[in-house]
Order: sequence, then C-alpha cells, then structure tokens
Amino acid sequence: MSAKLKPMISKRRKSIKLKKKIVTKVAFSVEEKNKLRQLEDRLRRNNLRLDGITESESESCNESEEKVLSIFENKLNVSGVVIERAHRTGKTGQSKPRSIAIKLLNYKDKINILKNSKKLKGTGIFINEDYSLDTLNIRKTLFEKMRTHRSNVNIAKMAEAINNIVFDIPGRKNTLNQINDDDKNNNFFDKILVETAYYNVDDVKD
Repeated sequence: MSAKLKPMISKRRKSIKLKKKIVTKVAFSVEEKNKLRQLEDRLRRNNLRLDGITESESESCNESEEKVLSIFENKLNVSGVVIERAHRTGKTGQSKPRSIAIKLLNYKDKINILKNSKKLKGTGIFINEDYSLDTLNIRKTLFEKMRTHRSNVNIAKMAEAINNIVFDIPGRKNTLNQINDDDKNNNFFDKILVETAYYNVDDVKD
C-alpha cells in the first residue's frame, strides 16, 4: 500500500467510525423519546377531551364535570360514568370555549363513550382521545397523508398511509392486518391509537 494512501485511509476509517457513533447515539435518542411517548399515552389511557361545550364565567371543575356527565347521559345515553377529574385546558379569553379534559375511573366507560360519540353529530360537540403532543403530531401527519392520497384517488397509497395506524376500539371494525400481531402480544400501546377519523374517512374533505 502506498505510504501516501495510508494516512488517507486511516482518516477515512476514523470518519466512518465517528459517523457510526453519531448514528447510534441518534437512534438511541429516538428510541428513548418513543418510549417516553408511549409511556405518556399509557398514563392518558383513561382520558378524553371534549370540545364545543359552552363555558361559564369562572367555571369550576365541578361545573365542568356536571356538564360532561349531562352530555354522556342525555346525548349518548351512557350513564353510571365515574369521572376522577375534569377541568378546562388552554388560555382563557378565547373566542370559543376551551376544551374539557377528563380522566375516567374505568377504561370500559371510555370505550362505551367513544362507541356512542357518533350520536353527537351535528351538535358541535366533539369527543377525542387525549394523546401526548408527539402522538398528536404523528396522527396529524398520517391523516394529511390519507387526505392527499384520497384526493388523488390512489387507493394503494392511501392503504399504505392507513396501515401506519392501529385501532384499539373494541366494538368497532378492526380492518388492519397489523392488529392481529398486536392482539397476540396484547401490546396495542406500542402503536398509534386512532379512533373515529378512519371510520369517517368518506367524510374527509379535500
């Protein structure tokens, strides 16, 4: 080997080694961040967010809870729900009422509420899962991809976008092959949980 080439090769190897270390470090960081996201979503497992509910001046947490329970009982025909806590989120003084975040005692109540949430169509009230900010951003990206492929009438590509989403809503139609493996592992929360939007995909406007 030429004496001139040895320093160049040595320098090249050091550069490659350094890049490998950087890639490994970044991959580890991404993995850790993903684990934290999954953990936060697990902690929010019994949570829901409600939008479109009229907000009273200086509304207390008890008043927010009463409004939510009234909607569950009178609009959804779901009774006996136990709310551990309920409160408004976001800055006050907005043009529209702030969201109400609730934590339910029982996960089964949450599923029952989501199954009946279609009864709120046309009321201006919306019920959604309470996800971490990272998961919300991922969901937003996936739904934008779905809308794009749907507008292009590209069924194959839209299916590819949808296959990045997993549904853990008992009582609803699960259409993804991925969910079978997750079901065997009982590990749904390692995926992104999406509920209503997929089933209303025909209502998505371009």
